Order: sequence, then structure tokens, then C-alpha cells
Amino acid sequence: MQTPASVYEPSPRVYPSRLPEVEYPDEMQVRTIKSHGHFRWKKHDVFLSEVLWGEPVGLLPVDDGYTPCTLRKCRLGCSQSGFCGSAARQKEGSTSCEFSEA
Repeated sequence: MQTPASVYEPSPRVYPSRLPEVEYPDEMQVRTIKSHGHFRWKKHDVFLSEVLWGEPVGLLPVDDGYTPCTLRKCRLGCSQSGFCGSAARQKEGSTSCEFSEA
């Protein structure tokens, strides 16, 4: 039986040592995820994910009241009452919200 180390081959793809900085369109509001996984939105702390600590997310308030939240090109969620998404959960002291599928 072969061990994983004996069959391992490095990937032929070249990966950057660091991803390029995220650039969001000017109409998006950018928030940085804090160490406990939250960001500030309309004077409230909104929990998204501790995994995203330090990452900028883009928020795009639209006329119908919905606020989609995006990380790079991936939509994380959308809410009609400020912000909340399928990846978000309520944190004590933050705005209450209902989950909505992205």
C-alpha cells in the first residue's frame, strides 16, 4: 500500500503568494470584517463570519430596500431590513434579521 507522501505531486499551476486587493464598484459601500466576524452597518454590529476577519465586503443598498453583500464576486446574502444573509446569524446587541437565501 502506498502512502500519501509517496504519491504526492505538486500542482503545476502557479499560485500567487498573495491575492490582489479587492476592488469594488464606486456605488458599493465597503466594510471590513472585524476580528469577531462582524461589521458596522447603520449604527449596528452585524455578524457575518469570523472566517472573513480582515476581508473587505461590498454592500450595495438599492431602491427597493434590499442590501446584497458580496465578497469579491461571490454574493453572500441579501436582506430587506438593513443586512443579513444566508451566511449571517444574529449576534447579541446587533440588528435582528431573518435569514434569506442568496
